[in-house]
Amino acid sequence: MIRAIADTYEMLDADDDCRAVVLCSEGKHFCAGADFSARESWGQAQLDAQAGQLYREAARVFSARKPV
Repeated sequence: MIRAIADTYEMLDADDDCRAVVLCSEGKHFCAGADFSARESWGQAQLDAQAGQLYREAARVFSARKPV
């Protein structure tokens, strides 16, 4: 889900008609979708790859130019 959020932020950053982004949950809770439940069975290489991917997507989210 974090990839979809980052993609959407980038799309909205490019839209001159968009002045701000409102991010809200549907229901009582919000989750960015990072599921680490299987990490117990991962090797170090897979852990590193997953951490790297999460970092890259988070960096995209935090680089949004419009107020969120």
